[in-house]
Amino acid sequence: MKENENKKLLKRKERGITLIALVITIIVLLILAAVSIAMLTGQNGILTQAQNAKKDTETASLIEQAKTDVLGIQAGNGGKISKDEFVNVLKKYFDGVPEAEDLPDDLTTLTLTTKTEYGSYPIKISDIYNGTLEGTTTTGGEVTEVSAANYGDKVNYVSKKEETEGTNLTWRIFYDDENYVYLISSKEDGSNTVDACTLEDYISNYEVGSDAVPQELRFLNSQWYGVLGSTPSTNDNAKAVAYLMDQSVWDEYKDNTGHASYAIGGPTLELFMNSYNNSEDTTNEIKITNCTSTGYSENTAPNWLSVDYNNGIYNNGSSSSWWLASPYNDRYAVGVFYVNGYPGILNYTTVSVPIELRPIVLIPKSEFQYQIVPET
Repeated sequence: MKENENKKLLKRKERGITLIALVITIIVLLILAAVSIAMLTGQNGILTQAQNAKKDTETASLIEQAKTDVLGIQAGNGGKISKDEFVNVLKKYFDGVPEAEDLPDDLTTLTLTTKTEYGSYPIKISDIYNGTLEGTTTTGGEVTEVSAANYGDKVNYVSKKEETEGTNLTWRIFYDDENYVYLISSKEDGSNTVDACTLEDYISNYEVGSDAVPQELRFLNSQWYGVLGSTPSTNDNAKAVAYLMDQSVWDEYKDNTGHASYAIGGPTLELFMNSYNNSEDTTNEIKITNCTSTGYSENTAPNWLSVDYNNGIYNNGSSSSWWLASPYNDRYAVGVFYVNGYPGILNYTTVSVPIELRPIVLIPKSEFQYQIVPET
């Protein structure tokens, strides 16, 4: 009997030991599982590190692709890249890219995010390019700060006329002030853009004379309008100037992208003088000696213009002549200023004389994003 009781007790003890062992085993397994999961998925886990490594690899690849694109543009543009071109490259690979006009001058201050399947990943623009971008700004090859050193530089501006008619014009920087950059046109061979034009053929449409000139463009003949005040000039020279500054006439010289705000048939005398007198190559200053309601008088000596100054933007390097959009002040005759290409002087003549034209476009500095085109 006693022996049977001992056997039963032993069996109970064996069952108890097995249950405790099982519980301990489960606890150990749970601990191991938790540790393993943490090692795999935690902040420093194997899977997280692998994911980060792949993200880093993809980011590095995007940066290298962007660098390659930038270098490709630079290789075809004398080592330069414009803000517009740079922004277009960035938008291919990254999010949060600002427009060209908002791009900071210091590229180390801006952070973008990559486009990857893992979401955003911050990078610095300076990881891709940390040189000097051409442009305002743009402008959308761009001139960062237009100055007298740029007068005469050829830029890749394209007018509506060129796009619709397939013509090719040369556009050069003529002048700049605090608000605008002024481009002047010529044909590819260096001749004037518009063939001989007799102004008297058009002035009948401008009976109100100087009042027909848009208010926002009167600053281009500021001295004349300062004399006129509220009393318009209705002489033929005033009507000719109105034609040369009529936005409906010269609209085709603006661009389809909307960068150019205004286009006129040629620079005014004031604009011409400002450009010439501010040129780094200019040695003789041209001055306005008198201005009345009839128009301007410029000084007669010295008023010679060099053929070669600033790639010919002042007399176009040829013997041809072109109208200026300013009236001449003479008590005996009414006339309009023009540039005489040879021998290179300012002159005036009546509206019945056929003279050629070189239209001008006005582009706000915030919109000026054009590449300098190397001379061939």
